[in-house]
Amino acid sequence: MQNQIMRWGIPVHMAIIAFDLWPDIVADTEFSTWFDPVSKHEIVMNGYLGNILGTQIHTDGFRYETLKVLEAGECYFLGAPANLGAITRRKDLSTAPINLHLLGRPERGWFLEQIEGMTIVNPRAIVKGRKF
Repeated sequence: MQNQIMRWGIPVHMAIIAFDLWPDIVADTEFSTWFDPVSKHEIVMNGYLGNILGTQIHTDGFRYETLKVLEAGECYFLGAPANLGAITRRKDLSTAPINLHLLGRPERGWFLEQIEGMTIVNPRAIVKGRKF
C-alpha cells in the first residue's frame, strides 16, 4: 500500500489501521525479528506503533465506541498533508462572551463557532486496504 502512493512521488505520512489488525502485526514473525526486545516491549505496552519506515501508524481502537470510524479489517495509508488535500473554511470564526450569572450559575467564558470542511483533492495520495 505504501508503494501505491510512493510510485507517484508522494511521501507516505500516516497509516490508520483498525484495531483487529493489531494482533496480526504483533503475532507476525517479521515483527519479532524487526524490532529489538526493548522496542517490542514499549510497543506492546503503549499500543502505539510509532514510525515504521517513515510512516506513522495510528489506530482508532483506543477511542470510545461512538468515535470509532474504521470497520473491522480496514486500513488507510495517507500521503503527506501538503499532497493530500485541504481544509476549507465555510464560516469564519465568530465569538461571543458568555455570562450565566443571571441564570444563577457562576459561569463566564466564550462561545466560539467556525464551520470547516475537509477535501481530498489528490486521489493518488490515499489508499484503502481491507482484510477479508
